[in-house]
Order: sequence, then C-alpha cells, then structure tokens
Amino acid sequence: MTKHQLFSSRRALAGLSALALASASLLGMSAASAETTLGDINFDETGSITVHKHKHQNESEPVEANPDGSESIATEGLNGVTFTVKKLEFDLTDPTVWDDLADLDPAGLTCGGSGGVVTGTVDGVDGVAEFSSLELGVYLVCETDAPDEVIDRADPFIVTVPYPNQFAGDSAGTWLYDVHVYPKNSTGDNPVKSVGAPSGLELGSTVDFPVEITIPTVGTAGFTGFTVSDDLDARLTPVGDGVESVMVGGSEVDTGNYDVTTSGNEVTVTFTDPEGLNFLATKQGATLTVTFQATVTGVGTIDNTAIVNVNGKDFTSNEVFTSWGDIEITKQDSDNELPLNGAVFEIYPAATPYPTAGAECANVIEAGASALSFGDPGETTFTTSVDGTVVIPGVFVSDSNTIPSSTVRCYVLVETVAPAGYVLPDNPNTAVKVSASATTEVGITLGAEVTINNTKQDVPQLPLTGAQGQLLMVFGGAAVLLTGAGLMVASRRKSASKSE
Repeated sequence: MTKHQLFSSRRALAGLSALALASASLLGMSAASAETTLGDINFDETGSITVHKHKHQNESEPVEANPDGSESIATEGLNGVTFTVKKLEFDLTDPTVWDDLADLDPAGLTCGGSGGVVTGTVDGVDGVAEFSSLELGVYLVCETDAPDEVIDRADPFIVTVPYPNQFAGDSAGTWLYDVHVYPKNSTGDNPVKSVGAPSGLELGSTVDFPVEITIPTVGTAGFTGFTVSDDLDARLTPVGDGVESVMVGGSEVDTGNYDVTTSGNEVTVTFTDPEGLNFLATKQGATLTVTFQATVTGVGTIDNTAIVNVNGKDFTSNEVFTSWGDIEITKQDSDNELPLNGAVFEIYPAATPYPTAGAECANVIEAGASALSFGDPGETTFTTSVDGTVVIPGVFVSDSNTIPSSTVRCYVLVETVAPAGYVLPDNPNTAVKVSASATTEVGITLGAEVTINNTKQDVPQLPLTGAQGQLLMVFGGAAVLLTGAGLMVASRRKSASKSE
C-alpha cells in the first residue's frame, strides 16, 4: 500500500473518531464539501476547517450536527470569537501516526510557540470562522479571544484534514476534506437591577434592590465561581447582613448554598463550593434573584448597580436610583419679616404627588394619610427655632420605577401651632414642591425652601391716652375755653347796661 492509499480504514476510523468526538463535537460541513469514498486519501487535495461558534444549548437542543455541515444549528451564533489554527508536525502518510493520534491530548498543546506552524487566525462573523486552502494534516484549533459575554472558552481540540466521517447522512463513510466543527461556549447576560418602593416616605425608610440574572448554561462543565455583589452608596446602610432574599425560579434558596459577607458598604452573596455551585448547575437557564435591602440615611440622588461574577467574569447591571430631598421652613412676621420662634408643623403626602408638567402643587392632603413620622420612636412635629427656621431631614422624591422622569414630588405642610402672639393662617395647609437635594462645591442644596408668614393676634384696646384721646381732650378744652369766653362777654354786657 503506497503513501497515497488508505493505510488502514479500520485503524483510522477507530482512532480519529474517538479523538474528534472527545475533543470538540466535530460535526458538520456544507453540501458542496469535497468528499471521497473511504479507501484512498488524495494527498494532492487541500481542505478546510469551518468553525461554527454557538452558545451552549439546553439538554433538549444540544449543539450537534454532522461534520459535513449539512445540518443547521438553531441557536444564536457568537460573533467576535477568534480562532487560531496550527498545523502540527505529524505526517499523515505515515501509518504509525494514525496509531498515535487517538492518544494525543490537546490540553498539553498550544497554538503559540514551537511545534508547528500557525496557519491563520480568524475573527468569527455570524458565528462562523473559516480556514481554507489547508494542506492535509493534523491541526490544533484554539480559541484565542472572545467577547466579554463569554464566560468560558472552548478547550483546544484536534482536527485531521481529511476527517473520516462516521456520522449518519449522505456523507457517511467518506473522507471529509472540508470539515465543520462545533465547539461551544457559555455566555452570560448582564444582570437586570431594579429598585423597590421605599417602606415609607421619610428618611430612615428601607429600600429593596432586586438583582435578576439568568443562570448561564454551561453544560456539564459546571461553575467554578458565582457571586452577586452590591456596593451600596454611603447614604445607604445595609439592613442586617444586607440581603433580604435569594431565590431561584421564585423559590427560596437554602442558606447552606451561599454565604453573605460585607466589606464596608459592599454586600456579596457567594455560592458555596461545591454545594452552591452544584445547585446552580442544576438550575441552568433559570432566573436567580438576589434582593439587597438598605436603610436610606441621606438625601440626594442615590445611584446603585450590581456586579455578578461567573467563573471569574464580571457582568455589570444597569444603574438604578432612588432620590430624596430635605425641606427648610422659614417662619416670619408678615409685617416686618422678622423670624418667629415656636411655630409647629407636620408634613403629609399630597393627594396629587406628581402634578402634570408646569402645574403647581395643591395643598390637598392624600385621603386618610397620617403625618410622616421620622426616626424612632417617631417624630411627627417640627418646631422653628430662634432664627425662624426648621429643617425636615428628608422625604422621598422619586426613583427608577416611580415616574423616573419626574424630578419633584408634592407634599403638604400643616401648621398646627402658631408662634406666641400670632395667629394661624386661615388655611394652615401649605403645598411644597420637593426636588432631590444635590451636592455642590459649596455643600448640599436643599430639596425645598418655603417661607410662611404669620400675623399678630388681635388684643383689647388700651385706655384713650393715645392720639385719639389727646384729640378729644383738645376738643374738650377748647369747648371749656369757648364757654368761659362766652360767659365773660355776657357778664360785661350786663355790667355795661347797669351803668347806663
């Protein structure tokens, strides 16, 4: 048998089939591929290797197809995965080479360095990377680069050109010179973060931050690491250990499958090895939801993101926010604008918290609402100091879910006690429009500033010793003088009559 003849069909098929199947799901080729009936290898031919890069599929839809490329793959191809092909120093015209190929371990080989010739590197498009015009031989295929969404890269694998096709189909029992292979990747999607409604409208309320991620499909490879972390803003304080719940598919996860740790304000859920990682491996494709919980302790727009790390690869969530603002009330005399001490206020949610664009807040309280209560045991009243001011420490404005385009929220201030010597306004309700406080170079701006005037009490009139009394006394004195003058004139006239 010459070197251009088949050395041993049985030997080649046994060795190469086992090798190819173990290394890379060598499956597939186009209908136009060159085929030769098993028996002779034409060493004057050239061949090709076409790499089809697809995501891991579930058990009902595995990534498998014939190596002649005649079958299509339903799942999405991965773009941007780079492959390098290296021709190894094996002479397929030597019958003894075929004997050794089945024992060749690709894990001990590299596409770099010596021991072969790199024939090309291809950046896959639409999940396909094609290496054409290859000399017949033994090739090492390496995945050398991949986009960020790829969690684990395919292991290096070996392909012979030609390849003895033992799979069913029209090309079964033939030598394939154009070989199609289907290595798989695990990919991860960025987690989705949301923000729950606060437990109350006042500072000191708690807020939930759920993080959802689809557990990647990694096949039998499993997970080497899986963490979900949330680095909370300084204006958020973790409640307890900072984790309200961990759920998969809507069911609570046993706490033995994960640990919760905190470092400063960073809270991390780490799935244990091996229990937690094995648990996740049984839930591939399901939704994992980790809900972080924190108390709001400061005002402003508080941003929040989460990071999920799978097998050493970080995936960052979208950004959410919750915003809060404080209110400064100034109480003054309506006549002279002097500050007034001792005015007492309560604050209530408005019946219309988010008015239409351009509309003002109304001073109507939400039906059945109670005064907001701050702190423990719960402060509901705020009293102006000697400078006439009092600050309500912070109220909820909005978040990523609650009309995120709205930058203000309406509240109603109710004056319950006027300063001594002053009267309550006819309508003690004052509408106030609150925006998120902001940090500037000179400090933190207020969410709202409102000035409320008071008028003095009516008091009993004093005795008539003022200007009006003096005027009456002048009139009275003048009358007395006039009367006296009249009497004098009359007396003189009478005396004059007698003397005549």
